Amino acid sequence: MTFDFLTSELVSHLLSPTPCCTLPFMDEFVEVAATSEIPTGGQLVVMTRGREVALFNVDGRVHAIDNICSHQGGPLGEGEFKGSIVRCPWHAWTFEVTTGVCTFHGEIKVEVFDVQVRGDRILVRVP
Repeated sequence: MTFDFLTSELVSHLLSPTPCCTLPFMDEFVEVAATSEIPTGGQLVVMTRGREVALFNVDGRVHAIDNICSHQGGPLGEGEFKGSIVRCPWHAWTFEVTTGVCTFHGEIKVEVFDVQVRGDRILVRVP
């Protein structure tokens, strides 16, 4: 059996005598979209590393959150987006996209991801 899909970097990490819980590539930013795809006030859902990520442009700054609502799994990126608040299309739960915090219950939140804009490309770091 061959494992051609394994890179030499990954193999050496897996075989290292000091294992770590984070793989080397897990902390990298991944290109997910062009800035032209998400104008100010816009939203976009992208798939990266097996996860759906919802992107939102708030006053020219792009924010990224988990696309899955913490209530019952609704697609946040398909919800109504106004200002910096997105409303889940399934049950109307609302979240602040800059922090991921539910607007009516501060202990509830969705995961927020780091974003970088390099030129005209949007990059996101998703574990």
